[in-house]
Amino acid sequence: MIDVADFNDADKLGKGKEMVDRLSNLVSIFNNPALHFRGNRAEGDDILGDASKGFMKDGNKNRLRAQDIHKIVDAFTRQLEIDRYSRMVPLAEISDPKNDFNLNLPRYIDSTEPEDLQDIDAHLRGGIPSRDI
Repeated sequence: MIDVADFNDADKLGKGKEMVDRLSNLVSIFNNPALHFRGNRAEGDDILGDASKGFMKDGNKNRLRAQDIHKIVDAFTRQLEIDRYSRMVPLAEISDPKNDFNLNLPRYIDSTEPEDLQDIDAHLRGGIPSRDI
């Protein structure tokens, strides 16, 4: 798996046919017509999405399933704000000096799962906590 794109590092990218295959796979991700968003831009805001948890592991590759592509396209075309997945981000926030046009997703979308709170008293004394009923 390539963790950092370095097109001059044969150890990461490979040589010959291996390099061509890896680059072709990279390009094919962006050739999916469902992911062409140029004609559907929002006015003034951009929608950012974190689809990093929506894929299927296939050997040493991660592949988007049809349901993952559908969720991406649906969130984009309907401009949905989905908790921990997508958010309409004002251009003013992206261009703010503290962000400096950095599109690193964690700056705008907190995709961490909420903490699973445990009621220690209920565990020790038995029963079901009131908030879980």
